[in-house]
Amino acid sequence: MAAAVVAVVGALAEGKPPRLLSASLGSTEGTDVVTVVLERVDGSRTAGAAVVKAGRAYAVARATWSALRA
Repeated sequence: MAAAVVAVVGALAEGKPPRLLSASLGSTEGTDVVTVVLERVDGSRTAGAAVVKAGRAYAVARATWSALRA
Protein backbone atom coordinates (compact mmCIF):
# COMPACT_ATOMS: atom_id res chain seq x y z
CA MET A 1 0.00 0.00 0.00
CA ALA A 2 2.73 2.49 0.93
CA ALA A 3 4.59 2.06 -2.38
CA ALA A 4 1.41 2.78 -4.37
CA VAL A 5 0.66 5.91 -2.35
CA VAL A 6 4.25 7.16 -2.72
CA ALA A 7 4.13 6.54 -6.49
CA VAL A 8 0.93 8.55 -6.94
CA VAL A 9 2.01 11.46 -4.74
CA GLY A 10 5.46 11.52 -6.33
CA ALA A 11 4.02 11.52 -9.85
CA LEU A 12 1.74 14.42 -8.94
CA ALA A 13 4.46 16.40 -7.15
CA GLU A 14 7.44 15.83 -9.44
CA GLY A 15 6.15 14.19 -12.61
CA LYS A 16 7.89 10.88 -11.84
CA PRO A 17 7.49 8.65 -8.80
CA PRO A 18 10.37 8.32 -6.33
CA ARG A 19 11.52 4.94 -5.06
CA LEU A 20 10.28 4.04 -1.58
CA LEU A 21 13.27 2.86 0.47
CA SER A 22 11.51 2.59 3.82
CA ALA A 23 8.11 3.18 5.40
CA SER A 24 7.72 2.70 9.11
CA LEU A 25 5.01 3.20 11.68
CA GLY A 26 6.10 4.22 15.15
CA SER A 27 4.51 5.54 18.29
CA THR A 28 5.68 8.30 20.59
CA GLU A 29 3.80 8.90 23.81
CA GLY A 30 0.66 7.36 22.31
CA THR A 31 0.82 9.21 18.98
CA ASP A 32 1.26 7.10 15.85
CA VAL A 33 3.72 8.50 13.29
CA VAL A 34 4.57 7.33 9.75
CA THR A 35 8.08 7.97 8.43
CA VAL A 36 9.14 7.47 4.82
CA VAL A 37 12.58 7.50 3.20
CA LEU A 38 12.57 8.12 -0.55
CA GLU A 39 15.05 8.12 -3.39
CA ARG A 40 14.28 10.70 -6.03
CA VAL A 41 14.80 10.08 -9.76
CA ASP A 42 18.10 12.04 -9.57
CA GLY A 43 19.37 9.65 -6.87
CA SER A 44 19.10 12.04 -3.93
CA ARG A 45 17.45 10.78 -0.77
CA THR A 46 14.92 12.53 1.39
CA ALA A 47 12.68 11.72 4.35
CA GLY A 48 9.35 12.88 5.68
CA ALA A 49 7.03 12.10 8.56
CA ALA A 50 3.38 12.64 9.44
CA VAL A 51 1.10 11.97 12.38
CA VAL A 52 -1.54 9.32 11.68
CA LYS A 53 -4.86 11.17 12.01
CA ALA A 54 -7.29 9.88 9.38
CA GLY A 55 -5.63 6.59 8.47
CA ARG A 56 -2.26 5.19 7.56
CA ALA A 57 -2.57 5.71 3.78
CA TYR A 58 -3.32 9.40 4.27
CA ALA A 59 -0.38 9.71 6.66
CA VAL A 60 1.93 8.07 4.10
CA ALA A 61 0.73 10.57 1.50
CA ARG A 62 1.38 13.51 3.85
CA ALA A 63 4.81 12.15 4.81
CA THR A 64 5.69 11.71 1.13
CA TRP A 65 4.55 15.24 0.32
CA SER A 66 6.65 16.53 3.21
CA ALA A 67 9.71 14.64 1.99
CA LEU A 68 9.37 15.86 -1.58
CA ARG A 69 8.92 19.47 -0.49
CA ALA A 70 12.01 19.46 1.76
